[in-house]
Amino acid sequence: MNALYELFGISHAVAQSVMNPQPGILDENGRVPIGALFLLMDGALGIEAATDLGAGWQLITTHLRLDVLREPFVAQRLHTATCVDLVDANSVFSHGEIFDDAGHLLATASGRFAVFSSSQRAASRIEVGARRPRQALPEREVFGTQAPLDRLDLQSPIHMTLRSRATASPGALELDVTASRTLSNDRGGVHGGIVGLIGERALDLLVALYSDHRSFPLTFQVTFVRPVAAADQRIRSVASLDHSGRSFAAGTTRVLDHRERLIAIVTGAYRLHPHVLTASPSQEKSEMIK
Repeated sequence: MNALYELFGISHAVAQSVMNPQPGILDENGRVPIGALFLLMDGALGIEAATDLGAGWQLITTHLRLDVLREPFVAQRLHTATCVDLVDANSVFSHGEIFDDAGHLLATASGRFAVFSSSQRAASRIEVGARRPRQALPEREVFGTQAPLDRLDLQSPIHMTLRSRATASPGALELDVTASRTLSNDRGGVHGGIVGLIGERALDLLVALYSDHRSFPLTFQVTFVRPVAAADQRIRSVASLDHSGRSFAAGTTRVLDHRERLIAIVTGAYRLHPHVLTASPSQEKSEMIK
């Protein structure tokens, strides 16, 4: 897992973690993807919870919530401050903050972790019950048939790192990512923070594709359903818009493994600012440089 944190420029310590954003994780605007903060806070909150519990216990993230106050820029180093709120027989609840070098608060986060002993983990099995028949998805179409292609940039560093591929259907977007071993946690599964990032990136692309507004992320929440191995297998995210108006958009992403089983549900909300789309993101950046 150290390789994953190095890729994102994250170093963890008790009570405080630091992120020095690396070039390979930036979005098409040269900023840190908001979803990357899931990785930062999943580790920061988890370390705080594990320290509070002591040795002999295992944690699994079940919920993460992120509330964004302002977007971090690439040049900013990010810091965290975390605290455990409650420990009971089954769970640890904790919260934290993300701020920059100047002490400006950028985001807040909260998490819930399921708790069990190391010996219990080996003996326990979760019965998921009978599976429902999988419904066929509507026929998918390639980007450009539903909305202008120049609104999206899958050549941004973060999508190159994730090896993203995308397709669109009316009102929805699918993002395929390869679950490489680079994205793993210390148990060989895809890190929960990466799962949250994948879901957030799919939803962000969808808002960009179908909205004539610039978006500012407000709130995201990840509910984890099952782990998935980091074994170079496909992860598919299906994002859909629940609402899109003049000033507000909200959507949901279902993250699925290569067997089409649900991994996680990511919900997000955006504040929208009207603007006229006259150039692609790369063209806009060129104009800014001039």
